Amino acid sequence: MFSKDYLVRQLQQFVQALAMVILNKQQGQRDLAQNLIHNTMMDLLGVSLTDVRALDGEAMLGLVTFDGVLRQDVAIAAADLLAEDYSPDGRLRAAWLYEAVLRSGGTVPHDVHDRIAELKAGEG
Repeated sequence: MFSKDYLVRQLQQFVQALAMVILNKQQGQRDLAQNLIHNTMMDLLGVSLTDVRALDGEAMLGLVTFDGVLRQDVAIAAADLLAEDYSPDGRLRAAWLYEAVLRSGGTVPHDVHDRIAELKAGEG
């Protein structure tokens, strides 16, 4: 079982990484942004960005499920980060995570339906 402190730290790391990714993308440092996404996935979920892009839906959800329970907060944080991936495969996995939280009745961003549509359309 993961402790509450661990999960809070994990979420903080996702948020910090997301802020750095967005900043680097705004500054035109796409490679650095991609490296940050990769490193965060490795550090927090134990899987490379390349491997995340290849996961099927069930395996993707497995990354954010602990003790048989979907960690909605972790799923949203991972989706927010993957939504910044330049690869359509990464962005599609972000859409899957948003959809899973939506199906579970969890709290989602107010514009989640628009985000999902954009992510699935390959925009980004």
